[in-house]
Amino acid sequence: MPVEEKFTDHQAFLETFKAREERRPDQVRMGIKRGVTAGVPLLLKVVPVGATGVLKYSAHVEFSGHDQVALVFDAPYAAFVEVGTRPHWMPIAPLLQWVEVKLGVTDEREAYGIAKAIQAKIAREGTKPTWFMKRLLPRLAELVKAEVKKSMDEDDGR
Repeated sequence: MPVEEKFTDHQAFLETFKAREERRPDQVRMGIKRGVTAGVPLLLKVVPVGATGVLKYSAHVEFSGHDQVALVFDAPYAAFVEVGTRPHWMPIAPLLQWVEVKLGVTDEREAYGIAKAIQAKIAREGTKPTWFMKRLLPRLAELVKAEVKKSMDEDDGR
């Protein structure tokens, strides 16, 4: 809730205004950091979960320096899940694990056959993008905007 003040003279208003304007950059930075941090749970709801969950659990916020904040996925294949891939020859082991875990195929020969079919399809067509981050950007922007506003509204003059 914004702080409401009544000023008795012009000079008191100017001094208060100047002090608040000097604090504004810090308030904006704090709001951005809180907004990005609050975005992680939203991402965890929409990120595709493969056989291992590595992508999902690699999401975190990094603060580097006074003005830098980033929402990061450390999984080495995060970008490929987001934007898709061109045709390429995928290793069979991760595909086999995916077939066993996600499809629940327990027969070794059947699982291998399905994994080989997926491998061949990726070699022909590549993989489609999921755009999990791109689709979430408008919601993240609204969250950051709300946190910046909240941070500025919380300014109590100190």
